[in-house]
Amino acid sequence: MASTSERSQFVGLMQLRADEGPCVEAITTGRVVSVESPGEIRSRWPLFASASEGLGFVAVHAIPLRLRDETIGSLNLFRDRQGPMNDDDAVAAQALADVATISILQERTVSDLSVTQQQLQRALDSRVLIEQAKGVVAHTHDLDMETAYRLIRHRARTTQTKIAELARSIVEDGLRLELTEPPQAGRTPTGRRPHVSEG
Repeated sequence: MASTSERSQFVGLMQLRADEGPCVEAITTGRVVSVESPGEIRSRWPLFASASEGLGFVAVHAIPLRLRDETIGSLNLFRDRQGPMNDDDAVAAQALADVATISILQERTVSDLSVTQQQLQRALDSRVLIEQAKGVVAHTHDLDMETAYRLIRHRARTTQTKIAELARSIVEDGLRLELTEPPQAGRTPTGRRPHVSEG
């Protein structure tokens, strides 16, 4: 929630706390809410009215921020004069609401892209670790890469550890996997059939 003054910010917070007011109604209905007198404010939202009148607001207008069928917020205009907005003010208010909607959507897009990039980077880092771990296990025990991966995967399953976490332990902490159990497939480069297990 953003505000241009402490008074309007307080009234906005009161709406959220009371779960009533022009902001809440505009978001719920997706329609412009325009109330032009203290009496009408009191009749529609008594809890909100006590806060708004105490701060000198006697008229209020709430414009929903819409993206097609979705309402993502509202622009609230609190006034210290009764009566409707003139046409110029109404046009300016709608334009401001449109700009606010675009800004919010751009922020969402940037945030979503950042999350996606972080997820992709984590996936890439995990893949690199796993490949490094395969190389370590293959070199240590004279295995082909496929058999080394089978050993890592089996160890991860039996210890209920994520493969990436196990790979990190192999690469960074020097964890060794013992070989005593025959693998399901794969041969060493020299043609020997290795025996694979974990210790």
